Amino acid sequence: MADQIINPSTTHTAKPAGQGYDYTMGPTQTLPNIPSPFNTGASTVPNSSIYDESLIAKDKQVSLSAYSFLFQSMVQYERESSKNVHDIERKLNGLGYKIGTRLTELLNFRDSVPNKPAYTNMDSVANSISSMKRRHIKILETLQYIHLTVWQYLFSRPSNDLVKSSERDNEYMIIDNEPVISQFINQPAVQCESFTCGIIEGFLDMAGFPCHVTSHTVEEAGFTNRTIYLIQFDNAVVERETLRQ
Repeated sequence: MADQIINPSTTHTAKPAGQGYDYTMGPTQTLPNIPSPFNTGASTVPNSSIYDESLIAKDKQVSLSAYSFLFQSMVQYERESSKNVHDIERKLNGLGYKIGTRLTELLNFRDSVPNKPAYTNMDSVANSISSMKRRHIKILETLQYIHLTVWQYLFSRPSNDLVKSSERDNEYMIIDNEPVISQFINQPAVQCESFTCGIIEGFLDMAGFPCHVTSHTVEEAGFTNRTIYLIQFDNAVVERETLRQ
């Protein structure tokens, strides 16, 4: 009997998506309960990132314990990678500085959105802004903005006081009786509030007020962790302020 030649079949039996191996399309990888992209009518899972979120202010609450744990981990990491206390504080200041420079633009943008209604996309947000809000150009106005708005944004409350030095024209002080980020840290040798100093310094530098910020713990009755943030502006800033008066 002559041998019968059997040609390869051009048809195949369909298998459920995500099961077995289909030689016509090669191996596929699917997740449970997620339709395969090879199925008709199926759609892939959209990629999302922080850049897809709206810049409009949202009422979000962050766990204080989680926030404190993260900050303590930052301090621990910098301590292990530093040679001395000054190096730790310098690195904490640098981390806060990056946040401060971004807050200058972000908060001004949010302040410029009228009434902050529910927007569906960034195009509708941009169309609703007739003009960006005018920034403060004087020292005291800018410090009051930090004292009230920036502190409210970061710590859900304004700082306790804003004081001008009676001895030097270029020195101002922001006072916080109960600093939030360092209230659970017992590191007397390290000034962990250098992180907040970096935020203030970065915000002011980006706003056109170059300065140097340091923190000092000054205990007061009932407030063992009371912190004074000493802001020392460059002489050029003070001279510019004098010309504007």
